Amino acid sequence: MLSDKFSSKTKKEINQQINQQVNEHEKEQPNREFNGIYFLRKFWNNFNHILSNSFWLLLEKLNRAVLGLLVGAWLARYLGPSEYGELAYALAYISFFQAIVNLGTDGIIVRDLVKHPNSRHEILGTTFRLRLVTGIFFWIISILVIQILKGWSYSSIWFYAVFGSIVFFQAFDTLDLWFQSQNQSKKTAWSKLLAHSVSNLAKVVLIILNARLELFAIAFAMDGLLTSIGLYLNYRHNKTDRAWVFNSERAKVILKESWPYIVSGLSIMIYMRIGQFMIEYYQGWRELGIFAVAQPISQLWYVIPMTLMTSLAPYISAQKAKGEKEYLNSLIIVFRSFAALGLTISLGIFALSEHIVDIFYGPVYSLSAQVLGIHIFTNLFVFQTLALNLWIINEAKGLYQTYQTVLGAITALVANYLLIPHYGILGAAWASVLSYAVSGVFSNLIFEPKIFLMQFGIKPKHL
Repeated sequence: MLSDKFSSKTKKEINQQINQQVNEHEKEQPNREFNGIYFLRKFWNNFNHILSNSFWLLLEKLNRAVLGLLVGAWLARYLGPSEYGELAYALAYISFFQAIVNLGTDGIIVRDLVKHPNSRHEILGTTFRLRLVTGIFFWIISILVIQILKGWSYSSIWFYAVFGSIVFFQAFDTLDLWFQSQNQSKKTAWSKLLAHSVSNLAKVVLIILNARLELFAIAFAMDGLLTSIGLYLNYRHNKTDRAWVFNSERAKVILKESWPYIVSGLSIMIYMRIGQFMIEYYQGWRELGIFAVAQPISQLWYVIPMTLMTSLAPYISAQKAKGEKEYLNSLIIVFRSFAALGLTISLGIFALSEHIVDIFYGPVYSLSAQVLGIHIFTNLFVFQTLALNLWIINEAKGLYQTYQTVLGAITALVANYLLIPHYGILGAAWASVLSYAVSGVFSNLIFEPKIFLMQFGIKPKHL
């Protein structure tokens, strides 16, 4: 008790000293122009703190991306382009239902858990019930729809029933939101790390045993099952003080607020995945398999801007509180830095695409090198999109993001429809780049010209 009081007192004294020093510094230099070097120095001084906050998030995402790439490459070699194309189709198909079941509520629920601590049991109980019911419903729908599209067969029903269980297990991600609100990312990260590692080990065992394609659905579903078990076991040791309850009025409020995010999530899935459905329709399983192996390499780099965005969000919010000038100048530096990173990665992978595909996938997937050489440039626009999210969050423009993603989805539908029949999987790769560009950057030319210029590193005139 004494040490706690002493620690609390010491922290207060330190904070007072820091605030006093900052105020004195600002009084001494009231008209000092924003300096990029000053920003970078401050960022570097706080790097250890930023790294600490994001470490577990980064570790879990890197584990998923790297293991997914390595085991996925082995799986692609084992199955061959045609069967790997069938697997890629199943993943793309289920991802649409995942976007719906999530209900776009993650950010809303975490916010409410922090804002209303006395209602945590009601918030979590209502969210879990909504996701569970929605998950079961769309699990059944996913099985029925695929049978109508592809024809009724026992093996197909079994394959998509097991694969589709991923949608059901999403309900247990509600527990993850509880830990996020408590700043306990380490607990959820370990659960996900372990689950994903065991799932990938299961895939390796199935490859060694020369298993049929249908059995790999179990390995993919295992990831969701083990993650749910891990989250539940962690929750048992960190429960809310009251039992969860469902509240119909709160459910209405959650659904009313979340619908733009549901639309946005579906739109994102469309411009990320619709090309794969059209490739299968126009070109067949083999071409889809060749196209699909390029995506994990291209999307591996998305973890960088995602982690940086999470780390920078508190700093940008603090700059917003200081004033508009500091805030916009900080955003410009973020846009410029993200653009430089995205361009460097894109050019580097473009130059090495043939060697990368040959090493990971072998000569049977050689055409995928051309796909990768094009698709990698989606990174340019993904980096800018995630940097833009810092502005969207601080300006509370969630609906604006919905307009962007819908525009990206429309672009993807039109571009894939026009390009795939004439240019095959290379046309699909160009359609991906175009839809990402429209959604994350060029839509701002219509909705927010000032932000469009800032994404190209150009300062508004009043700065």
